[in-house]
Amino acid sequence: MKNVLLFVSLFSFASCNKSDAVIQVEPQLNTGPVLEAEGSFTDYSAVDGCNLLLSIPKSSTTTSQYALSDESVRLVKPYIVYVNAVADVKATVRYQLTGRTKGVFCGWASSKPFDEITILSINPH
Repeated sequence: MKNVLLFVSLFSFASCNKSDAVIQVEPQLNTGPVLEAEGSFTDYSAVDGCNLLLSIPKSSTTTSQYALSDESVRLVKPYIVYVNAVADVKATVRYQLTGRTKGVFCGWASSKPFDEITILSINPH
């Protein structure tokens, strides 16, 4: 009987599935459509690159980069892993453009404007 109980307990525990996707932000009705894409959260500020951005490949040669809204940075930070002071985390992301631009620290003490987005959900790979 103990073996059956142990088996059922293990099976029940193994069948529980926790999704890595986190949805904490509701879409804004006045900012445009909700978009979904495969992309990378990158932070190359340690090697004279830019602070945290979402990079989404548009073709084999072009990538769109977006600044994260302040609330989105809080949502994304737990998923960012730094190796040698650099981050590059691939994820499926649902997001909306805010219609604003945001300055992001890039290079040697400079700021560069990027289109700002709000992250609605993130599913890291």
